[in-house]
Amino acid sequence: MMKSIRALSLWGLAVGLGGVLAACQPFRNFTTYYNLFYNMERIMGEVEDELLYIREQKTPEPSYVIPYDDQSLTGLRVFNHLDRRTMNPEETRANKIKLDSILLKGSKLLVRSAKSDYVPDAIYYIGKTYFYERDWYLSQKKCEELINNYPQSYWYPDAHLLLAMNQMQQGNLEAAEPTISKCIDVAWGRKRADVLSEAFRLNADLYVGTGDFQKALKPYQRAMLLSTDGEELARWQYEIGVLHFRNANFEQALIEFDKVDDYSPDLLTEFQTGLQRAVTLRTLGRHDQAKQQLDELRDEDNYEPWFALVELERLNLAADQPGGEELSDSTIKVIDSLAKGKNFATYGVYERGMRAFRAGDYKEAHTNFVRVQSVQAPFQRRAQRYAQILGDYVEGKNKLMKFMMRPVDNFGEPERAVAADAYYTLARVFAALNKPDSIEYFYNKSSEWAPEGSVEAARAMYARSMVARSKGRTAFSDSLLQVLADAYATTEYGTDARARLGYTDYSRQDTARDVYTSGVSNMNVGDNGKALMQFERVIREFPKSEYAPQAYYGIGLIYETKLFNLDSALAYYSKIIELYPGTEQAIAVKPMVETALLKRSRPTGTPEEEGSAPPDGGLIPLDQGATSPMTMPAESVAPTDDPNSPVFVDPNNPRGMRLAPNGTLPPDARARLPATMRAPMDAVPLLDSAGKPIKKP
Repeated sequence: MMKSIRALSLWGLAVGLGGVLAACQPFRNFTTYYNLFYNMERIMGEVEDELLYIREQKTPEPSYVIPYDDQSLTGLRVFNHLDRRTMNPEETRANKIKLDSILLKGSKLLVRSAKSDYVPDAIYYIGKTYFYERDWYLSQKKCEELINNYPQSYWYPDAHLLLAMNQMQQGNLEAAEPTISKCIDVAWGRKRADVLSEAFRLNADLYVGTGDFQKALKPYQRAMLLSTDGEELARWQYEIGVLHFRNANFEQALIEFDKVDDYSPDLLTEFQTGLQRAVTLRTLGRHDQAKQQLDELRDEDNYEPWFALVELERLNLAADQPGGEELSDSTIKVIDSLAKGKNFATYGVYERGMRAFRAGDYKEAHTNFVRVQSVQAPFQRRAQRYAQILGDYVEGKNKLMKFMMRPVDNFGEPERAVAADAYYTLARVFAALNKPDSIEYFYNKSSEWAPEGSVEAARAMYARSMVARSKGRTAFSDSLLQVLADAYATTEYGTDARARLGYTDYSRQDTARDVYTSGVSNMNVGDNGKALMQFERVIREFPKSEYAPQAYYGIGLIYETKLFNLDSALAYYSKIIELYPGTEQAIAVKPMVETALLKRSRPTGTPEEEGSAPPDGGLIPLDQGATSPMTMPAESVAPTDDPNSPVFVDPNNPRGMRLAPNGTLPPDARARLPATMRAPMDAVPLLDSAGKPIKKP
């Protein structure tokens, strides 16, 4: 009996002690760390260390900037530092299992240990994992959750940095700029020099990408004040010189390049500085000094692997002098033979295209840009954009050939609509090339040829109004808007005209069609954030309407063609098939989805995938077999009053989505869809019935 009482007492004491321990925060933190967070931290370390190791094994290649490259093209944003911070789709696929493991452990931690001190850590690691999986939206939501709920967390500055990168990846630069500014303030206050340096780099990236070179200088200079590493300081100094070069401030660029030797440049930085200095001297017309600089580079045996670039610059120098001959294909082949397996010769092709472009020979320029648009090089995206823009120019000019020699009255309405469309396309080309006089001329020609009462007429009139407003001709602009409001009230241009004129008698009830139309309008002017919000509202509030599958399609199209997040695009296209089978949208996207899922099921490295890695940060060519330039979407900026913006009201974008008069998908929608899509369906922002993102298990 006594033994039983003693056993019961010991048992009760053990239970009580266990309860006390379980109630203690240190014990809760101990079990949370070793059961879950330790493994999250370990796996993330493995992923990042392996990625860094693989990237370091690749032999660094020098590059240089083509003269005047940034003076001719608007609307193209390339964020070099941002691209280095994330994974490309191939790297994401290679680390998919580990990244999913982090998400799984993080989800368990949030559910099972919601009272531990490791909750903010788990939220940050989940957000970081989504970022590596290229799911910018879900990563952004996790960053916002940490910032709003855990301001004392160690990861508070990191979350601001990650949030800014997600906003830039989604094209929301208006939100990214104040986020970076807040990140700098927070990192400075908490003495996080690591985050501060990265924020300065990102800030410079943002300003360089938007063409604001003067603002970009300050982050570079601040970053140099924080750095104590000689090699890193030399790289920053070189970038400052390149910044002045890209801004056509060549004399100052030379001064900055001369300062690189004040630090401790590595071999690559040393060679790039000398090469870019030679290009700068050539651009200034100092040919003898440029030749001397190239001779100095050629005499240094350590630069031998890169001698092909020196010889290429010699050819460019000869072509720039009076009576000099342009680079021929035979000379470019010689450069190729000097540097087998490298892309050095493509710099010559690209600069040859730039020479033709600046001389007004757009057809020749287009031919050269097409040749190098798929080459993995710093100028790749620009070559793609030039190829697409000048391709539109060549196509538009070809369409207009039969209309050139006869007056408007000699043609019927269908033919006039074709001509109006071609003239409008040419105006859009010159808007992207920042040539204001040509923009206005071709918009006027489009308006002249457009049949009265047609959508083409409304579109051209709206564009003319915006051009006039940008030049200060407000009264003329308003008169055109008044015509649109009265005679074209049923079109989206008429609707917007009434809003701009301040009409209050045109308020409409918020129906599914209204919200969907609003989303399409926002998409057409490049405001992707508002467009996504409106499409998601259709899905949330009107899931049974005919516009719900169209809204899913709209979101998928934005992710595919504007934000380059093909994983998320595939997820939304898949939801159309799942939720709305038999609809026109489901039929249109089904072949692409099935092809993508089949590609996903095939193990990485099969013959079909070898050698087909997507170029530069995840923009996968959707038509690998095309000989014409791939269609590139306009960049996601939203200055709707700026006719020079390449996204300014561009209903003719061949991948754009327009609302037909009856509110259905346009008849040519299927032709706009890609034939193939190689990205797998990784982490994607799916929505539940309440309109909230569905978390991964």
